[in-house]
Amino acid sequence: RISPIDEYLSLIRKAPPKELLATEKPIDIIIPVYNGFDFLDNLFKSIFTGTEIPFRLIIIEDGSSDERVRPFIEAVCGNHPEKTILIQQPVNKGFVNSINTGIQHVENHFVIMNTDIEVPPGWLSRLMKPIFQDETIASTTPFSNAADIISFPEYPQNNPLYKGLPVETLDKCFQYLHADDKHIEIPTGVGFCMGMNKTVVDRIGLFDAVLFQNGYCEENDWCMRAGKAGYRNIIVPNLFVYHKQGGSFLSAGKKKGMEQNYWRLVNRHKEYLPSIFEFTVKDPLRKIRQTLKLLVALKAGNKRPILFIGDAKEPDTAFMDGNTGQDVQTVDATFRLYYNPEADRVVLQHASAGSLLEMEVPDGGSIKRWIDRLDIQQIISGETQRFYTSVRSKNLITALQDMGIVK
Repeated sequence: RISPIDEYLSLIRKAPPKELLATEKPIDIIIPVYNGFDFLDNLFKSIFTGTEIPFRLIIIEDGSSDERVRPFIEAVCGNHPEKTILIQQPVNKGFVNSINTGIQHVENHFVIMNTDIEVPPGWLSRLMKPIFQDETIASTTPFSNAADIISFPEYPQNNPLYKGLPVETLDKCFQYLHADDKHIEIPTGVGFCMGMNKTVVDRIGLFDAVLFQNGYCEENDWCMRAGKAGYRNIIVPNLFVYHKQGGSFLSAGKKKGMEQNYWRLVNRHKEYLPSIFEFTVKDPLRKIRQTLKLLVALKAGNKRPILFIGDAKEPDTAFMDGNTGQDVQTVDATFRLYYNPEADRVVLQHASAGSLLEMEVPDGGSIKRWIDRLDIQQIISGETQRFYTSVRSKNLITALQDMGIVK
C-alpha cells in the first residue's frame, strides 16, 4: 500500500530543534569495561566532545586481562575527575554484575552503555528526554546500524554505516525527524546504549545477575519485567548511535553463553518471541526508516531538491541534464510527480541507494506543503497530458497551475 504524502510530511522538521533537556542533577552513564581496548579511545572521545548536558561517568573496570586497559581508564578518570567515578574490580565479575554495581551509585535517571559504540553530538538530551517527560517510559533506545529490531537502514540485521557516512553526518540527518510525540513502543530496549528510568529500577529491581551473569539478554529480561509492571520501552527515532559490536563481550565462550542466555530469556518470558515476531511482521518503524533514508539523501550532501512533474515515471535524462546540469541518475534529491492511470492516483516518487519511496498525492495542497517543508527551489515541468485523463489528477494539476507551480 502506498501511503499518503502527508503521513511522511508529518515526520519531517523544517529545522532540527535546539532546546536541551533541563535536569537538576547530572545524568549518570554506566560503562562496564572488560578488555576491548581498541574501542575505548573512540568511545570516550565521542562522550566528552558530544555530550551537551551535565553528566557523570560511572566506569567499572572489570578485571581486564589486557594490561593496557586499566592505565587507559585511570588516565581518562584522572583527566576528568569531576565527571567520573571509577570502580576497579581486581577479579572479573561479569557484565551484568558490573552494571548492577554501577546502578548502586546513580542519583538520577541513567544510561547503560557498551564500549563498542560512538555517540554523536547532542545525543544525551534526545535519548533521555522521553523518560523525563513521561514517567511510564522504562527505557529508551536509539536507532543504530546494529540494534536488531531497531537497526537502520535494514532490520532485523547488522548493517554497515549507511552509505559509508560518518556517524555525526548520519545523526545530523536524523535530527530533522519530527519525533517529539513519536513515542513508539518496542518489545524491548537494546542495551548497547539504553536510557533507563531510575524510578522503574527502584520498583522492579536490577538486572538478573544470576540468570544472565556474563551479559546478553539481561536488558531484554528487565524490559519484559518493566512491561509487565505497566511501563513502556520506546525507540528514540531522531538519534543514531554507531554500534561496532564485540567490545563488551570478547571471550572464547561468547557464542555459547549468548545462546544459553537467549533460551533462559525465552523460557522465563513466554510472550517474548511472539512479541518480537509481531513487531517484525507489522514493522511500525517502516515509514520512519523510509523518511530517514530520504533525509539522508537530502541533507547528507546538502543537495538542492528538484521536483520533476510529468507523465513519464522516469524523467527524460537529457531534458533533466539540460535544465539542472546534473546527472539525474545519481541525483538523490530528485522527486518525480506523475499520474498512474492503472491505479488512478498521483504519485510522488523518490529513489536513492536502491530504495524506492512512493507516496500518494491527494491534492495540490499536499504538494505545496511538501515543496515548502523541503524548500524545493527548482521545479521542472514535462508533458502532463496523462494528468487530464481523470477528474482527480486533472483537479490536482489545475491546482498546481493556479498556485504557479506548473505553467
